Amino acid sequence: MKGEREKILAMRAEGTITAEEAEELLAALPPDIEEPLPAAPGAWGELPARGEAWQRPFAVMVGLTGIGAVKLLITRRSSGVVGFMHRFLIWPFTLLAALGALLIYLSKEAPWLHVRVRRESGERFSFSVPYPGTAVSGALRVARERAESAEAQEQIAAAQEMLAGLDAATSEEPLLVDIEDDGGSIQVYLN
Repeated sequence: MKGEREKILAMRAEGTITAEEAEELLAALPPDIEEPLPAAPGAWGELPARGEAWQRPFAVMVGLTGIGAVKLLITRRSSGVVGFMHRFLIWPFTLLAALGALLIYLSKEAPWLHVRVRRESGERFSFSVPYPGTAVSGALRVARERAESAEAQEQIAAAQEMLAGLDAATSEEPLLVDIEDDGGSIQVYLN
């Protein structure tokens, strides 16, 4: 309906129809009803297969490591304060990029948490991060052993059960959650 209203207003702006005709046409249209966003996953495109999500961030981190290494090679001949500052600032950057690439490579078989957001305006963005299920399970196990009250132990046990359910769900097929609100939508999935 929104498109029809815009067409009528455009025709009026162009002078194709009079103001009275535009009023009549607009009155004949049903009241505005928000059109729902298309359903997922088709509206969002295909979900990446398990084991593919790590490739793009890994390539970015390897590229950043390479840039840092080249910059270090270039500045190694620099002397004085400027050379020292360049090397001092570039080493941590290069080291962090290399560590990031290593962590991403090691998590390539792990499930990834993907979040896709679409705003009312149609703008879309997304991000993906490795889902640290094993690390969280270990932390919950240690926390449960050290919890002093029975209530805290019960809450931690419930969190462990929920985590086990997530792990079981992602081993067969992706866990998918769609949320629509105020004309926008969010899709969260774990695979």
